[in-house]
Amino acid sequence: MLPSRIVSALAVALLSLPLASAPAEGVEVDVGYQDFSYGSVVLDTPTAEKPESKLWWNDGFWWGSMWNEVSGRYEIHKLDLGTHQWSTTGVAIDDRPDTAGDALWDGQSLYVVSHEFDKEASPADSASAARLYRYDYQELTDTYTPGAGFPVLVNMSTSETLVLTKDSTGQLWVTWVQDGDVMINRSTTDDRTWGAPFVLPVQVDRARSDDISSLIAFQGDRIGLMWSDQSDDRIFFAVHQDDQADLAWQAQETALEHPQNESIADDHVNLATCDATGRVFAVTKTGLPNPEDPELVFLKRETNGSWTNAVVATDADDHTRPMLVVSSETNTAWVFASSTLTGNQEVIFMKVANLDDPVFPPGKGTSFIQSEDDEDLNNPTSTKQCLDGATGVLVLTSDKDSHNYLHNSIDLSPTASPVIYSFYPAVALAGTEIRIMGAGFAGATSVSFGGTPASFTEFSAVEIRATVPLGATTGKISIMTPRGPVTTSDDFIVPVPPSITSFSPETAPAGASVQIDGTGFMGVTEVTFGGVLAGAFTVTADSAIAVTVPSGAVNGPIEVTNLAGNAASDTDFTVIVPPAILTFVPAIGEAGTVVALLGSGFTGATSVAFTGAEALVFTVVSDTTITTVVPTGATTGPVSVTNAAGTAVSGSDFIYVQTVSANDLSAPFGYGLDQNLPNPFRPHTEIRYQLPRATHVRITVYNVQGRRVRELVDEPRPSGRHAVRWDGRDESGSRVASGSYVYELRAGGFVARRTMTLLR
Repeated sequence: MLPSRIVSALAVALLSLPLASAPAEGVEVDVGYQDFSYGSVVLDTPTAEKPESKLWWNDGFWWGSMWNEVSGRYEIHKLDLGTHQWSTTGVAIDDRPDTAGDALWDGQSLYVVSHEFDKEASPADSASAARLYRYDYQELTDTYTPGAGFPVLVNMSTSETLVLTKDSTGQLWVTWVQDGDVMINRSTTDDRTWGAPFVLPVQVDRARSDDISSLIAFQGDRIGLMWSDQSDDRIFFAVHQDDQADLAWQAQETALEHPQNESIADDHVNLATCDATGRVFAVTKTGLPNPEDPELVFLKRETNGSWTNAVVATDADDHTRPMLVVSSETNTAWVFASSTLTGNQEVIFMKVANLDDPVFPPGKGTSFIQSEDDEDLNNPTSTKQCLDGATGVLVLTSDKDSHNYLHNSIDLSPTASPVIYSFYPAVALAGTEIRIMGAGFAGATSVSFGGTPASFTEFSAVEIRATVPLGATTGKISIMTPRGPVTTSDDFIVPVPPSITSFSPETAPAGASVQIDGTGFMGVTEVTFGGVLAGAFTVTADSAIAVTVPSGAVNGPIEVTNLAGNAASDTDFTVIVPPAILTFVPAIGEAGTVVALLGSGFTGATSVAFTGAEALVFTVVSDTTITTVVPTGATTGPVSVTNAAGTAVSGSDFIYVQTVSANDLSAPFGYGLDQNLPNPFRPHTEIRYQLPRATHVRITVYNVQGRRVRELVDEPRPSGRHAVRWDGRDESGSRVASGSYVYELRAGGFVARRTMTLLR
């Protein structure tokens, strides 16, 4: 129990603070209703945290624990669904602005457990410790009265989450995670008296400090505790029988794990149940990295203790903070989560599935709460209770930037107007069963696909399963009910055999975008390039597909496939691969020399460059050969070839021969290299050169492959004019073959080259 000084202070605060009313009726926004502002004093996410509930249904109304900006405290609020107006009862809960809470209505009393929020739990003094509030309800006056002796302390900690449940014996339980330990506490002799917190006895390994836990009473005689374990990459569950000792828990169960022990567990857990079934349901978030990986997972525990799961959304859908409510009356699960709509606008999306056979449609889902004035909606919350035709569905959310509450609801009553939220699959042939989820389907009299009547079964007021009829064509699905018709906003696709008329561009590298034109593309499930599957494509119209050339694609036809057949292009698509240069001939030359490049991947080449200058003229002879002309301005160095897939650089240098004219020399004061005489020659020739000063001289002869043939001079020489003879032999004295050769002068930093021709 709280110290008397704290109880007295709370009582004084309760009596002294004025009642404050919420604004008039809720403002209708894009989807749902904008409520009142909670201001900037309280936590900017008052509808958090992940496993906690802020709403409850009682006496024909929805109620909520919501922050009143005027009084500066959490208070019990009441919703008028007719006007979508929240109004405060003035009954105080917690005035600590940095707290989060979990509400539980047991049919007679309201319990709220409130804790100071801390991402990682830590010890706290009595002023910051977690508190339990109890309120008794007077039906005649629609009022809640604070229970005598409340609030009481349930632990001495701050925490990220704190969840409350009540078992069949009337014992209250709470759970939180602290330092990786799953912590539990419970009431003992009455609601006001609590024992000492303890670590879950059957927890095998410590979780991370930022993992969370949640509690739920189920099957009429037990409670279940679920926790995330990011260290062990699993979601665990443990059961306590109500008639057993507080420390007697059954061995932990693995509710969710990954075959390769990858990051299947994240600190997002939300539980639900309906006592009529005895089953436990949960929605969790994973930490898997790939777009196709599951991100939100629906878990189901059967009465025999076995667990199954279904994918709610993939990582590409980018959902967070999932929340789950269920109904045994309609046998339905509703999952709500935040995700991006367009740009940076965050909205609350909804997905719906059957509890017995949960199949959630792909994609983000149906926008359930959306407002252009509130672009950062997150942390949807609702109730722990099982929903039915009287309660309907209510979801509350908040925007941490605008500091507004928002809500939306679903009417599950027999008189509800019909609405369609989703259908799956969205593409199918005649004879396929289609699941249609919505509300107000009770007493449906007909279903049609594009105007063609279909056979159907009404599973509940929120689910119809219809069979695509023979003769159906692409168009809307329509349902007729006693309260009027309802039609899907999107078309249901009945595929026809596709055909390809053209594609552009006809050559491109992997990763490039290609447009395919044709017919019958709606419902295409597969696109291949030379038999290699394209992972990314978008059907932009029945006549157009935008696709990305896949990695590993090969030359060949483009093929598209849908449920009605497949089609192949009449011409091949050519995949541009990165070029590679194996060699080039000749390896030495001056401006204007024709050079042949040999290699691979030359198709689609856009440029050829020599060191120092880009070639102005080149011809792609084949995928393995390019001919080009050495440009003016080139220098000795590698040759490169570029296409859309990349650039190849030769492994060896092309030796550029600089033409030197004797007229350019300031003889005898400049360096100079004359043309050999005679030229062509047989069997020897003379090479003349001049030096402006004494220096070391090297004159070398090369063949056209750039290999050295003979060193004619390699020694100091005085200034003046000099000559050296070459007899057409190599270093070993062997005669060399007829052909072109290059001789090079290097002296005092001066380099000059000329070509000569040997005849045999």
